Amino acid sequence: MIADDHPERLEKLTRLREAGVLNDAEFERRKALLRQQDHISSDAVSETRAHTPALDTTIRRHRWLFRVLIIPVAGALGLCLATPAAAIDCTKAGNAVEKRICASGELKQADASLNRAYAALLRAAPDAEIRAMIVTSQRRWIKARDHDLESNLEGQPLSIAIVRDAIGSRAADLRDRSKTGLIAQALAQRRYLGQFPRGAFSGFASDCGFFPADRNQESFTYSCMGMVSVQNGDRLCAMSEDWATYAIYTHYGMSRIAAGRASPAAYCDPQSATGCGDGESGWQAVGAELPKNFPVLGNGVDKLDAENGLLLDDDNRAWFTSCLTKPGFPHLGQ
Repeated sequence: MIADDHPERLEKLTRLREAGVLNDAEFERRKALLRQQDHISSDAVSETRAHTPALDTTIRRHRWLFRVLIIPVAGALGLCLATPAAAIDCTKAGNAVEKRICASGELKQADASLNRAYAALLRAAPDAEIRAMIVTSQRRWIKARDHDLESNLEGQPLSIAIVRDAIGSRAADLRDRSKTGLIAQALAQRRYLGQFPRGAFSGFASDCGFFPADRNQESFTYSCMGMVSVQNGDRLCAMSEDWATYAIYTHYGMSRIAAGRASPAAYCDPQSATGCGDGESGWQAVGAELPKNFPVLGNGVDKLDAENGLLLDDDNRAWFTSCLTKPGFPHLGQ
């Protein structure tokens, strides 16, 4: 029988397999170890540490996709739109990261600095929409923190040093007012989207989480994979990017909108074709069966998301502009 905490650890392993950090054989081996955990000595556990490859190269090549935000953020941040962030109330610390912060004067000081940076970022937001985006983004980070950073793959609590460095990294990111900062990126998204009427089907969706950044699990990277859809009249163009097996996979879709419904019309998988531009051979018509990786946004999508950098890439913006404005795009069969 699997111990009470094993389902969460099994879910971590599943996410790492889906991201390509673990292959199928390693995943199965680790899953079997979880079932035997109660009977394995601490020495045996240490011998089975993860051998996950570093993500540094991928992060450098896709900096907009992998914002290296190693951030166990305080769970009691002031997330209300009307009030600034507040330090953790240690009388109500509810999870392992919060309790570790409350037990350390050094970490409590770092947490206070983080909260000041968060409050300042909220005050700097130029309008309610971007302010709400910051709050949503922070909640997403906290959710990932609570799920991923309580322990490593072997169930060992993460060290104070990891938490300290993570808080400092997060605070620095919240203070960023350059063109790579959250507010500047959100404004850049808005400028591009302003060319087209904001349709009901336009929006962003991101899946974010923490992954080991080195083989010894001594640091973790917070990374976001993304999808975006943009509507222009009766045309809806969408793009998604995912990371798996040490590579970025992109998928393109075009739908027609009628009577309040979006009907997928064409799909392109550049991994198995020569290109997904107008008239290029990668496009295929969508029939009764929707392609597995067709980019479709669910309900409740975000209208701005500074962590989703798909619209900040020049080539991607050029593709969206072509898809949204060229008559007859993608000219299937021509």
